[in-house]
Amino acid sequence: MTSSKNLPFVLLTFSVLLGLILPALIQDGMFMDGQQYACVAKNLAHNKGTFWFPYLSQTWSMGGSNSFMEQPPLVYWLQSLFFRLFGDSMYVERFYSLVIAVLNAFIIMGIWKNIPFEDKEIQKTSWLPVLFWILIPTCYWSYNNNMLENTMGLFTSSAVYLILKGIQSQKNSVILFILGGISVFLASLSKGIPGLFPLATLFFYGLLFPKQISLPKAIGKSILIFAIPVIIYLLLMLYPPAHDSLVFYVTKRLLYRVNNNPTVSSRFYILGGILEEMIPLIVLCLLIVLPLRRKYPDIKYTQALFKQSLFFLLLALSASVPLLLTPVQKKFYMHPSFAFFGIAIAILCAPYVNEWIQRNLNSQKTLRNFSIVSAIILMLTISVSFTQKGKASRDKDMLHDVYIVGNIIKPDSIITLHKSMKDIWTLQFYLLRYYNISCTFPDQNHYYFLEEKTLSKPDTSVYKKMDLDLKEFDLYRRK
Repeated sequence: MTSSKNLPFVLLTFSVLLGLILPALIQDGMFMDGQQYACVAKNLAHNKGTFWFPYLSQTWSMGGSNSFMEQPPLVYWLQSLFFRLFGDSMYVERFYSLVIAVLNAFIIMGIWKNIPFEDKEIQKTSWLPVLFWILIPTCYWSYNNNMLENTMGLFTSSAVYLILKGIQSQKNSVILFILGGISVFLASLSKGIPGLFPLATLFFYGLLFPKQISLPKAIGKSILIFAIPVIIYLLLMLYPPAHDSLVFYVTKRLLYRVNNNPTVSSRFYILGGILEEMIPLIVLCLLIVLPLRRKYPDIKYTQALFKQSLFFLLLALSASVPLLLTPVQKKFYMHPSFAFFGIAIAILCAPYVNEWIQRNLNSQKTLRNFSIVSAIILMLTISVSFTQKGKASRDKDMLHDVYIVGNIIKPDSIITLHKSMKDIWTLQFYLLRYYNISCTFPDQNHYYFLEEKTLSKPDTSVYKKMDLDLKEFDLYRRK
């Protein structure tokens, strides 16, 4: 009966999740990084490039390589499976992002059910941490834009889930720890070093809950988990393509960006980013706890509850604060930490939420009606989201021009852009994603030349302007 009391809230939580993610995924337009990753995955599905040396475009070159080596390759390969199954529609990468979001939601629910709450009824409110997690602005933004951190976050959440299961298991702990280590490896092969933070799980657990597992034993088990990705990488280094790919990524791209391409002026940027992202969670927690605390004065926070919240807070910080070590910082880099920030704050609300549910959903009729309303809201959320089909969530005028240009120029062509447009990556990736049109810049003048309307005209003795209904750009062709 108690579990069924939470069903309406499960439906409402997934309504919120879909309401924050699905409308943007239905619409056209995407942040340039997500477009770029989709291009690489689509190419891989068409046998352009290989797992260890992915391919972006005919004109891509970075760090002395024409392969796309900006990140480890696992996510491209996983997403390429969706392209193989569903074709090249713009919705393929969006469907992939939605699947990853839903899977991560279920993993978070699984983690919650493995927290040893003193009141076991609280475990049945597993929708609560999902709600707190998805309300983090950069969390749902990342799913809207096909970021690599989404998949890495799924593997890091899975690693923590498996490790927590291993702590509680009497018979299968070693197997679960090994699986946790494999998940850590997969996370690191998705986005590199940031995927390693679940290795701290057992240390924090032994530190806070020594009665369940002593700190020395926790450290010993952590070494076992750490050994798994180490062994896998050592074996991969014996395979020449993997060796060359990983060495190139670390030496030519990762270390180069850290040393030469800072994205922030202060290393403390990420601390402000954490506080900013946590505002919706803190506000929601206060809106829940303050009125219910007055209503249920008998409920008191226990030391165990504070420790459980602190444990997940430490995990979240271990996934985000290390960004202080590098000047290359963006808020979406913290995405894998959001699940644990959400759980940490949800724990503080859970006793009050659970008490409210137990006292107010006692009638079968009330519960049934609430469930029906929640199901209707979920269906309405999905229906309204699909009304956004055909619209653009961003870059509306640019996309208008891309479709016109793409229908004129043959697929797999190369087009010249004005030299001042090198940093308009969004345009370049739209052309590449939808039409396989690669972009280059003078002095490589191809048959077609594209430039912003505000720029000076190209050599009129060479190029003639085409009479097209373009909004942001002008297209020229050779005479």
